[in-house]
Amino acid sequence: MLSEILKNSVGRSCWANWVATHEGQAARETRELLDIAFLGLPPSKRSRLSKKIQRGDAAVIEATLYEILTHELLYRLSLAPDFDPKIEGRLTPDIAFEISGLRFIVDVLVTHSPSKTIKRFGPRMYQVIDHGERAQKILNTITEKSAKYAKTGLPLVLFVFLGDYSIHTDDVERPLFSLTLGEIEPNERFQESFAACKFGGVLLPDACGVPSHPNLSAVVACQWFDTLHRGNPGRRLQCAVLHHYSPHVLLPPGTFSPFPEVLWHLRGPAHWEPQCVGQWNIVARFATNRQLEFRRYTVNAPW
Repeated sequence: MLSEILKNSVGRSCWANWVATHEGQAARETRELLDIAFLGLPPSKRSRLSKKIQRGDAAVIEATLYEILTHELLYRLSLAPDFDPKIEGRLTPDIAFEISGLRFIVDVLVTHSPSKTIKRFGPRMYQVIDHGERAQKILNTITEKSAKYAKTGLPLVLFVFLGDYSIHTDDVERPLFSLTLGEIEPNERFQESFAACKFGGVLLPDACGVPSHPNLSAVVACQWFDTLHRGNPGRRLQCAVLHHYSPHVLLPPGTFSPFPEVLWHLRGPAHWEPQCVGQWNIVARFATNRQLEFRRYTVNAPW
């Protein structure tokens, strides 16, 4: 059903056009998954989404597909998601879910490399020239969404989908913490370091030393990519859960297990130490029975 709606939309991006029209196995599997996810939504919400896809431009259509995918992921993780939930006031997060008696709201964003960071030499050749523009773009969007949804009084989880292969999880870590996790030295008060202050970061403390945007419980950096396994083509999902180090409401560790996550431990006044939990090369495949299959993924042993 969704695949037919997508075929009739006129504002498709190149990727959405591939989903809608390509006859390869990977594209067919993607269409089948999105059809299953779409049909899992209530009829009233399917009707609204149909109009949104038919009338939207490339960015709106792509974002909508990722919202549907995120809802399906949360459903398969047994988190009973509520698509397009009713929240007091006029704010409209994409999804809500509950765990351990706590209600979280979810917003989904898809980020692409700014055009000025890509220098093209032909249809298949390009060079990435990035001086922090990708991270800055993500920082601005996360800051905007965190401030917007703080008005709800509910903890927020942002899903950030990497829209092209030039963007990596590092480009999400730096906007949050000002440094990548690999750049944080042992026993370092990372948020006070010169490097942190130079770049800035969504979660750095304010002038009074209070961590910023504590309503943002976590950011989930995701890449939905085509496997290199030619004998078993299709899309795989890789996620990393990046927790706020001092949130109002902690997203319970393991909520999105077995995807890896970054937890924080308070070691002293204003001194948080990161802990990476899980295997970073774990990926998920959406099985046809509405379950998730997880395996390790490497270039030499793709799945």
